[in-house]
Amino acid sequence: MTTTEEKYQEHSLFAEGSLIRGNITTKDSLALGGRVFGDLSSEQNVEINKSGLVEGNVKCDSLDLSGTVNGDVVAREVNIRKGAVVKGKLSTVKLIIHPDAAFIKEINLKETI
Repeated sequence: MTTTEEKYQEHSLFAEGSLIRGNITTKDSLALGGRVFGDLSSEQNVEINKSGLVEGNVKCDSLDLSGTVNGDVVAREVNIRKGAVVKGKLSTVKLIIHPDAAFIKEINLKETI
């Protein structure tokens, strides 16, 4: 079993209570429990926890969303979990929307991103 430290060794962690004003761009995976007021871009995976909020656009390889995105999402794979909210356009190749997730605007399913 991996420890929390091992789990987050290869990516950035912004814990609950974190507040970032400005854009985030990274090549690594990212886990967000705090709030970002700006665009978020990762070449790898992004996980936005229940307490996580992005007031901006998200672009990544895959998005695992339990929190809220108030902006557009572009990702090869998107998993919108129970209680999650997306208020923007969504462009993806693979989409999973769990019951009780909220989505507002438009979905564009594509062959490639």
